[in-house]
Amino acid sequence: MNPRKTSLALTLLVLSGCGHVIRPELAPNYGRFDFSDPPCRLSPQPMLGANEVGIRYFGTGGLYVEWQGSALLTAPFFSNPNNLRVKWGHIRSDPWAVRRGLYGMDLSHVRAIAAGHSHYDHIGDLPLISREYLPGVPIWVNQTGANALAGEHLPSPVGVLENEAGWIRLQDSSGHDLPIRFRKVPSKHAPHFWGVHIAGKSIGQPWTTPWEQRRWLALQEGNTFAFVIDLMSPTKPERPLFRIYYQDAANPNNVGAPVLDPGDDKTFDLAVLCMASYTFVRQHPEYILGTVQPRHVLIGHYEDFFQDRAYPVRFVFPLINSLANRFLVRTREAIEKQQAAGPGPEGTVCGPSTPAYTMPMPGEWMRFKVVP
Repeated sequence: MNPRKTSLALTLLVLSGCGHVIRPELAPNYGRFDFSDPPCRLSPQPMLGANEVGIRYFGTGGLYVEWQGSALLTAPFFSNPNNLRVKWGHIRSDPWAVRRGLYGMDLSHVRAIAAGHSHYDHIGDLPLISREYLPGVPIWVNQTGANALAGEHLPSPVGVLENEAGWIRLQDSSGHDLPIRFRKVPSKHAPHFWGVHIAGKSIGQPWTTPWEQRRWLALQEGNTFAFVIDLMSPTKPERPLFRIYYQDAANPNNVGAPVLDPGDDKTFDLAVLCMASYTFVRQHPEYILGTVQPRHVLIGHYEDFFQDRAYPVRFVFPLINSLANRFLVRTREAIEKQQAAGPGPEGTVCGPSTPAYTMPMPGEWMRFKVVP
């Protein structure tokens, strides 16, 4: 992307955060939901039953998935540099923002971290999190992300997604398999807006200098992947009980559908979909929902990640209220059309929630029942 387009893109992003309200009929659990002034408090970390999965939505592509005492972390990012810092500032994680985002969590269950692509808002906090919170926990990124992380000399092994053709099984410190596995799904990243694709290149060689000598936009996208995440039976280790489709970027039409092994007929219980930039690709979310046919949809990557998390939550540019509400309508219609709607999260959720979808506040905890 040339400097002129970059300047135009970041100038437009100054206008970000225009929307923040979901209409009453799309948030029936609250009658109306204003993300900048939510009518609820974030739920505490739940005590999980034997057949429950705990999920926390961090914001952007960040997700914590816990099952049977083991957990997978996806793309945790909290630093949220503002527009000027993104363009001109050097890469520096905000330790207070990371601490606030992870406050009160027991991270001892985390056995792997994965990110579907390598924009800064997906891998930008990985060095700090690896050093300060999860040393030794394997990190899985694309080749571009691995090349970028090479300059940080992390205390964790870094795996390259392009090199793995099948399932990646979480393991404990002794190398024993745990009841969570995931695999990559080739996908693509939507333009950020009107054909403009920021930091959409690859990093071809391993970096040899620390990140603080580089700017945020030096972190390039590389190949984009979605994931299939399986929660396995504790008694039959090769039998998936709960299946999740996860994406951290809106995909173009006919891209991003999972291809599973012959004879694998496990259906999808949950799809985690990205709302940002959905207006710049065709048939999102209809294509993925028609292919995956999940029982419930978790909607993320909608909030403005150019402002501090302590500020009121607003939608990322160019998501105005009408566009965010339209995404929920299209999601609901797609789920109703395939008659796939099933039980959503257990109990109350801070965020709009219906039998078809849940759009949680950043930081919200949820429990899903796993039915064999």
